[in-house]
Amino acid sequence: IFVNKILAHYTGSTEKNFIEWGKAFAAKKKNPSEVNDYIENVIQPVLADEKPKLEAVLIKSTWKNTNRGLIAWILKRCEVFAAHICKDDIAKGVDLYQNTDIEHIEPQSSTELDDSYNHALGNLTIQEKGFNRANGKLKFDQKLSSYGKSAFKMTNALHGMPQTGGVTKKAYELFYTAEKWGATEIHDRT
Repeated sequence: IFVNKILAHYTGSTEKNFIEWGKAFAAKKKNPSEVNDYIENVIQPVLADEKPKLEAVLIKSTWKNTNRGLIAWILKRCEVFAAHICKDDIAKGVDLYQNTDIEHIEPQSSTELDDSYNHALGNLTIQEKGFNRANGKLKFDQKLSSYGKSAFKMTNALHGMPQTGGVTKKAYELFYTAEKWGATEIHDRT
């Protein structure tokens, strides 16, 4: 659903796939190896085919050319996934992250980078309300200490990997850590 929403595909094809996959699972539910084979040989190729299209769209999605609610939803959904890995309570989904601001890591007014980088998805993060205003036009290295205090894993990871292990470390490994910030880091993070 996420892939099709981003790619703006006709949802009828998505619904058709889910119905077909559901019927196949129901028919194979008594034999887990058949279910695994079906996932590997039918579903995964469909998803693999969509991946390059999704990546191309995400690279082109920016704060200026994409619905800001959708951008916020994408960022919050990434945070929900990290919370899921940490076994946090995610019953509220993205609604759990209502008191957030979207922050440009490289300030959106920066003249050091092209607008396509300043407003790229990889240059955006979620942060607690108030931090965005406090960070304002500060450079990346000046913002790192506030990123380290953030409760959001995607923002906190920019400061560096935690010294913990287990599920917390796995959640942080989903996100990008950087010692410097520029076009390469923004592209990679996107």
